[in-house]
Amino acid sequence: MNYPRGLVRYTTENALEHKYPERDIIKKITRPRVIMYAVVISITLGVTVVSLMMRQPVKVNIERDRVALVREVEDGLLENSYRLLIQNASEQTHTYTIQAKGLPEMKLVGENQIQLAPTAMSDVAVRIQVPPQFAKMGSHEIEFIVTAKDDPAQTVVEKATFIGR
Repeated sequence: MNYPRGLVRYTTENALEHKYPERDIIKKITRPRVIMYAVVISITLGVTVVSLMMRQPVKVNIERDRVALVREVEDGLLENSYRLLIQNASEQTHTYTIQAKGLPEMKLVGENQIQLAPTAMSDVAVRIQVPPQFAKMGSHEIEFIVTAKDDPAQTVVEKATFIGR
């Protein structure tokens, strides 16, 4: 085919060879398969953006010490041991404070503050001590609260259980 020099057209080969008119190109674009691909790609993109926006900047995983469920320490207090795996998922260094609540006169023994580099994680061993009159036999719900000192909005509350006698 001979085309005039300097002419640029944004169309298909078939349209250039006049196998179908340009108005039929719109019909080709609006086929169900093309529309479904566009919908799937849009939904995938939307889910990705929303998940990135809702991402937690700090993650906490709690494991109880399975060897000794409960032990009595020298002051007569009941003690449970926990291992907290704390992960800084943000792009800045943060110092996190660790607190526990749920039972009266409960004490957190061990490291209650930790500094983590960006995308780093650390294992923190802590013990919870409770007077026996407040931790009767059975399990009691407690919560660990991990908060970034420089950004209190970065707070994670994880539930755990305290085993009493």
